[in-house]
Amino acid sequence: MKTVLAFLLSLLILMGTEAQHQIPFSGIVLDYQTLDPISHVLIRNASQSTHVLSDTLGTFYLLANVGDSIYFEDSRYRDVVLYVPVVMDAKPYGLVQLLVPDMVVLEEVIVTPFPSEEVFLQSIVSYIPPARKEDAYQVKREIMEQIRDLYTEDQFYYKMWSYRRFYELTGEIPPNDFINPIAWTNFIQAMKQYRNEKK
Repeated sequence: MKTVLAFLLSLLILMGTEAQHQIPFSGIVLDYQTLDPISHVLIRNASQSTHVLSDTLGTFYLLANVGDSIYFEDSRYRDVVLYVPVVMDAKPYGLVQLLVPDMVVLEEVIVTPFPSEEVFLQSIVSYIPPARKEDAYQVKREIMEQIRDLYTEDQFYYKMWSYRRFYELTGEIPPNDFINPIAWTNFIQAMKQYRNEKK
């Protein structure tokens, strides 16, 4: 009884193997217009989740079963689907697959320079929504106020810096405010204002 069961099991396995025999495919992928070989084409067997790439000569090799769907995919060409027919047996098959270029014709674009920087800035600003423009102006006002406050607080520093730059650029010594009565008047007034603020 065990011998009979083993024989039947072996027979079923052989029948299943015969029904699912794989067909070896070797081929080449060519451009439809130029007949040049196409490299790096993805040849994908969707039925078995396997894939290969064509080499630099456009050749490839893969195995497939009857009824499998073979996809030829490349971003430069239109996709092609090949269905393995039932009439094919387990003998090796050669395949020449032609791919049609997938071209997209775009509308003409003319690039011209702007006549000036001001025109360029105005064209950019015109695309900004009014709410965003007001936000931009508000930020600009706040920055200018901060700069004005910093300059008022550090006016002495900026004046000394301007004197030094004047000397570096011209070689002339700027006027000395130590003997300038107007500068002394401004200094005294600034001291009085400082004391009043402290009180």
